[in-house]
Amino acid sequence: MLAFTVYFSMRMRRACAWGYEKIGEINAQAEDTLSDICVLKAFAAENAACGSPAGSASASPLRACF
Repeated sequence: MLAFTVYFSMRMRRACAWGYEKIGEINAQAEDTLSDICVLKAFAAENAACGSPAGSASASPLRACF
């Protein structure tokens, strides 16, 4: 009975460690995605703050807002 408990305890520890690693990878990917969205929103807000209409000839997506 003790050998059975020790054997399955070790297997459960390995399985849980594997699961925790996979959950960590998913969380890291989600965090990267959300931070990228925040960066894109910041760039969009910066471009909107420039004040030039999108159809004007002087409007350039690479122009700095000063």
